[in-house]
Amino acid sequence: MVLHPNQLDFKQNYGGFKMKAVQTVQITDKTGVVRAIPVKPSRYEEYGFPMPSVNNLTKETKDLAKELAAKGERDKLAILYVREEPLVQKHTMVKKIKGEDVKVPYLKAVRGNPIGVLVGFKTKDGTKIGWSKRNASLDENDLPLEKLFFTKKDALEVALMRGLVDTITISPSGRSAKVSDGAHIPKCIEKALPHFIKRVVRCFNDSPANVFQS
Repeated sequence: MVLHPNQLDFKQNYGGFKMKAVQTVQITDKTGVVRAIPVKPSRYEEYGFPMPSVNNLTKETKDLAKELAAKGERDKLAILYVREEPLVQKHTMVKKIKGEDVKVPYLKAVRGNPIGVLVGFKTKDGTKIGWSKRNASLDENDLPLEKLFFTKKDALEVALMRGLVDTITISPSGRSAKVSDGAHIPKCIEKALPHFIKRVVRCFNDSPANVFQS
C-alpha cells in the first residue's frame, strides 16, 4: 500500500494519526503498466481513534487499556454493555387452522443495540471502574458528532482508559454521578452504575478505588 509524498497530510491525534490523503495500492495490469488504484481509508484513518474526554492520557495508559481489552484477558474483567430501549417488532407465524396454513401476527421484544459499556478490573493500584458511551449528539449540520460507529472493542478500550485515569463521584441520593472534572455521567450509565458496583465488589472482593460518595 503506497502513500504518495505529495498527497500526505498527517495530523497527530492522541498518539495515532488522522489521514487526509489519497491512499492507493499499486497493481500491474496485463500490459505491464503499473497503476495506482485508490483505496478507501479505514474508519480510524478517516476519523481518528476513539478516546475518552480526559486530559491525562499517556501512551502507557493507552497500551495498558489495549492489553486489558485483549481477548485473552477478558475473563479478568467484569463487563456490562448498556443498550438502547428494547424494541417491539411485528412478526408472523404460520399455523394450521382447520387444515389450512394461516399467517398469524405476533409481537416480539428485541433487545436494543449496545451504546455503551461499564467495566470493572483489577490493577496494582486497586480495583477500578470505567465507562464509555457513544456520543449521540448532532452538530450544527444535524450530522452525528461522533463519526465512528459503535463497536464493543472500541467501547471497552475507552472505558478501560477512563477507569485507569478518571474518578466517579456519586451524589448522596445515589441518583447522579460525575467524573473528576465535574461533568455528569450519561443517564444510562448512571442508572446501571449502582448495581454494577455491587457486582464488581462481588467479583473482586474489593471496593472500587476510583468511586467516591459525595
